[in-house]
Amino acid sequence: MGGSAMKRLLETKFPGVVERVEGVLRFVGQHGAATWMEAAFVEFTATLHHRLAGLGPVFVRDIGEIAELARRCRDFAGRFDEEQRQGPVADVVARHVHNSEVWASGQIILQRGGCFYSRLWAGTGVTVESGVFRGEAATVSRGHVTMDEAGSPWGTEVRITILEDGVFKARRVHPGVHVVIGGAGCVFRTGARGVVVRPAGRELEVTAASWAEAGPGAGKRPGEGRRGAAAGTTAADPA
Repeated sequence: MGGSAMKRLLETKFPGVVERVEGVLRFVGQHGAATWMEAAFVEFTATLHHRLAGLGPVFVRDIGEIAELARRCRDFAGRFDEEQRQGPVADVVARHVHNSEVWASGQIILQRGGCFYSRLWAGTGVTVESGVFRGEAATVSRGHVTMDEAGSPWGTEVRITILEDGVFKARRVHPGVHVVIGGAGCVFRTGARGVVVRPAGRELEVTAASWAEAGPGAGKRPGEGRRGAAAGTTAADPA
């Protein structure tokens, strides 16, 4: 598969892959010398980044090479997940987070002031009790992500990812918020209040107490009016 075709596939079908690979590479760069960091994982991370997210052309010989990278990712993830289950769980509690990366084996809890231009990585959940979550991304292994407000009226892109099973809840969600749970995803194209997103088979069930009018970043479909969907139905497109 040529580099241009592979790059287009990553950008259109799997837009979060490069972002995640770069995030893991940054983490390894910060902690690669730690005694608990496996040398094999450090080496694999460099290979993964070179194959999928490097500055040079993206090139793979065949789909089997991608399958092997995916298998090794699952192997490392499985081992780390098992270690996390057996080891102590540490939560991170803060008033607010700004322009930072936060990692926790347990939950990340922000009590007031919200989160701006940051990345959160948690094992069992993320809670933003008060304030807005305005980027960039929150990734959880499993569990609930609960927020007071997600995104912005201008359609700022925000990504909420639950890798395994879980539920996303928010008092208010703005257009441009991406939610992925267990591989299934959706993108909000209008604002909404009282939002709940949960798995429903291979898709996501999106419900809300009320939907707002389409905002500046809502990205209406051709021919769609200004009004969002009716309460209790979905106004979020599959990702």
